[in-house]
Amino acid sequence: MNNKNNIWNLKKYLILFICLILFYAIFITIPVFASEPLTLRVGAYENSPKIFTDDKGNVSGFWPDIINYIASKEGWQIEWVWCIWLQCMDKLENKEIDLMPDVGFTEPRSKKYAFSREIVLVSWSRLYARKDSDIETILDLEDKKIGALVGS
Repeated sequence: MNNKNNIWNLKKYLILFICLILFYAIFITIPVFASEPLTLRVGAYENSPKIFTDDKGNVSGFWPDIINYIASKEGWQIEWVWCIWLQCMDKLENKEIDLMPDVGFTEPRSKKYAFSREIVLVSWSRLYARKDSDIETILDLEDKKIGALVGS
């Protein structure tokens, strides 16, 4: 009988020892992982004043201000990745960047990407015509050839 008690006591201590090791492994290492900030790779391209390179070579503009503000509140690190618009969209598609600011909503894009729920900025467009053109309003564009930025 004494031998059975010794085996039972040994099992209890073994179970306690395993629980302590698991407790240590789980709760002691969590702060190490929690202290590592999330790094987000964000596409950056030239589209002043929304996003552009300033005189010092830094990413500036409306979108970087918003993204940097959110990152500071959330404890994120931002890694800006310079590319031209279409390259940035390819990088987003290929998961080489995590975020792309100022992407217009379309149904096909909504199937591939998560868009913010809040509209931050309603984008604008510009129309350029030759000086000798008779285009004065949007209605004058009917039956005209129009150029646009690919992928925008």
